[in-house]
Amino acid sequence: MTTTLTTRKSQFALHLTNKVGELSYFLEQISNICEQSRQRFESKEGQIDGQGRLLNYQFSAFTALAQTLKDILPVLTDKSVSWGGLAHIRHIDFIKQARNAITHDGNPIITLWSDGRYYVPCDIYRIDDKGKAQIVRAPTLVSA
Repeated sequence: MTTTLTTRKSQFALHLTNKVGELSYFLEQISNICEQSRQRFESKEGQIDGQGRLLNYQFSAFTALAQTLKDILPVLTDKSVSWGGLAHIRHIDFIKQARNAITHDGNPIITLWSDGRYYVPCDIYRIDDKGKAQIVRAPTLVSA
């Protein structure tokens, strides 16, 4: 049996494909939870026990993927990828900061439910690994 050595780039390209699939999966799960919540509210059924916890689990997994994708991109592009370089992506700073609060502090992020919708109710204040104060700014509603 002959084995073929693959390059690091081709391995990471496969990893990227899998991670993009995970990203899509978690976004779909988050969307489904939010949609079900809104439908239950409109039909006067109320919130399902544990749905907020499940939403936070899904969101935690989603934010972890942002770091993973950021780590994979330099291998594929041969270019350094910084968070600042990703600033053009909508809400990327919030996702990065939320990921840090979740990963390093165990902080649940989505803690308010009102009228069938889940919210990040306020800014989160935390201390980073260098002892510096950080603020995770709660996203604001934007009219479409």
